[in-house]
Amino acid sequence: MTSISGTHRHSIDLLRFVASFGIVWAHMLNPQPIAAIGYAALAIFLMMVPFLSVRFYEERARRTQEGAPRVPRRRYRLSRRMSRLLLPWLFWSAFYKLLLVAQSGDLRSLFTITDPWSLLVGPSIHLWFLPFIFVLSGFAIVAPQVLRSRNSVIVGSVLAFLVSMPVMWLHDTGDLVVPLPQWAFGLPPFLYGLLLAFGIRFRVAWAPVAFFVATAVLSWLRGAEYWPAHYVLAVLIFALAWKYEIKSTSFQKLGALAYGIYLIHPFFMAIWYHFAGFGQNTFLGIFVVFTLASIATAIMRRLPYLRALV
Repeated sequence: MTSISGTHRHSIDLLRFVASFGIVWAHMLNPQPIAAIGYAALAIFLMMVPFLSVRFYEERARRTQEGAPRVPRRRYRLSRRMSRLLLPWLFWSAFYKLLLVAQSGDLRSLFTITDPWSLLVGPSIHLWFLPFIFVLSGFAIVAPQVLRSRNSVIVGSVLAFLVSMPVMWLHDTGDLVVPLPQWAFGLPPFLYGLLLAFGIRFRVAWAPVAFFVATAVLSWLRGAEYWPAHYVLAVLIFALAWKYEIKSTSFQKLGALAYGIYLIHPFFMAIWYHFAGFGQNTFLGIFVVFTLASIATAIMRRLPYLRALV
């Protein structure tokens, strides 16, 4: 068995930062076909959340064994999930709602809910990510109690495949309402990242890789259009980042910005569109928006109270 803790990869930190750029790329270039590259970045994001969470909790457990103060596990994990997911979701939902009201000038929209499903998203579509991760992160909490051997990881991978295939079929029907298509797209990468963490620990990483690639390939064979290729691309990029370490502590600082960049970048997109116009100088806009979001996140991470929001 290989412990995941103590095997920090600076290349993974760099990948988090690059993936956040991919998200900005996708949102700025949508609906152009080239924007679809960003789906691979989103899949990487979804893989890394459970993968890094498992590593974090294992590292914390190791430190507790070495004499660090002990905090009840379930209470600690729930409070961390709420502070890292629900609090930012509530804040940024209020922020973007006020931004929309300011743009429209319609104060009544501040208190209007036109679609009950929007309660699982918020006023900006990119916020679907936070309630989705909050709900599914429960799997990361119980996983160490279930995935305790090679066989359990293999069985878990088979079950993940059996769940993912019909979920992605529903995704491709186009009949789901927002945010269910996003949740459907996010489920297989999330399960893959979770299973991969334990697959590496028990030296059976091939099982989650097989589940994820099989989901993509078989879905492509039945006619799915764009996402299978980006699933496979995400697996390859993640594997390369894990295998080939690039050591630099600066990458760790860059990786820490990824979450905030994801949350903040639509605000700077709105500013760019206001001054430059929609669809104008888009490639320049991508770099401007990404740079401003990075700077804003870095500043917020240095300030009390605000650091909890990014």
